[in-house]
Amino acid sequence: MPWTVILTTLTLALISAWLVLLQGWESWQALLVVAGFAFAVIGVLMGAILIWAGRGNRAEVWCSVKTTFWKDIDLMLKQFGIRRK
Repeated sequence: MPWTVILTTLTLALISAWLVLLQGWESWQALLVVAGFAFAVIGVLMGAILIWAGRGNRAEVWCSVKTTFWKDIDLMLKQFGIRRK
């Protein structure tokens, strides 16, 4: 797995653990907030990419994003043994 995925997962897990253990949140609340924050960051980044791509390149950029997304999902499923290699 790429090191960026590992560091991102570790960071989100540490934030969740901090909210539960030190701030006294319930685990479902902490996970919901952390997941919501992560999706918000992804949404902002995707919006910025599509805005900066310009009107002519949006279809090409979106196709590239979809291709990369499905390649990463396939790699992750193979890594966890859900899909055969």
